[in-house]
Amino acid sequence: MSTTTRDPAHPLRKRAYRRGLVIAKDGDTFRILEGQDVVFTGSEPDVEQYLQTRPARGGNVGRIHPLYTLPQEWQRAVDGWVEWLRIGGQSPNTVRLRYDHVRMIARRSTTQRPQDITLGDLVRLSSGQTWSREHRKGVRGSLVSFFDWCISNAIVDTNPATGLPSVRGDTPRPRPATDDVWRDLIDNAPPRELLMIRLAGEAGLRRGEVALCHRNDLIEDPRGASLIVHGKGRKQRVVPITDSLAEAIRAYCQHGFLFPGKLTGTSVCNTSALRSAG
Repeated sequence: MSTTTRDPAHPLRKRAYRRGLVIAKDGDTFRILEGQDVVFTGSEPDVEQYLQTRPARGGNVGRIHPLYTLPQEWQRAVDGWVEWLRIGGQSPNTVRLRYDHVRMIARRSTTQRPQDITLGDLVRLSSGQTWSREHRKGVRGSLVSFFDWCISNAIVDTNPATGLPSVRGDTPRPRPATDDVWRDLIDNAPPRELLMIRLAGEAGLRRGEVALCHRNDLIEDPRGASLIVHGKGRKQRVVPITDSLAEAIRAYCQHGFLFPGKLTGTSVCNTSALRSAG
């Protein structure tokens, strides 16, 4: 049986990858590349210290393939803006979405710096896309926010994104499940999916709110049971629930998240919740 020798630099490579960086090793010397540029050279302990100074994009912002790294000035500006969004209390999902918007435009523009991009570039990059109105609205909002931050930090003089036309969002079209579909789900769903379905159908929770339900969110008072719901933008609301649903929560979960994720102390992502219940 063959024996596979593990790359001793593997942990460092993984940490660098989560930061959009690439590690090259020559003997005991490590080089860190950002795009085509060597941004750091040193020993293994030196590299570990350097990586601690670079913000990881791992669960909050998303991993980046090394081939898609941005020019250094773009990446520095985007990283600074992301930190500003986090300080402002933006949720991890919102930060990741806005980061992806700006990074996509920056990469496709093939410019080297934020100050190189023009309104004409933004129009060209946006006009040929088959985006929904809601997505166009989101991209424009992210670009306006980013370039406003760049103006405040003396990176650019003007905000080219304000010249893009405002976009009215899509009008939602509700598509509730029929009574037959609902009865079929209740009768045949496994316990985990059944609880997800009941939280959505009986308490009116969105998929992301279902995913974040915690055992401690179930509260009781003389008027009956209620559930603390964690909504978009980290807003909370209290929703009254039936005794039957409260008992189902107590029976299904004794502590922690109702639907835990793969990592200890985390909840399942809302996409997984949708797939499970759908």
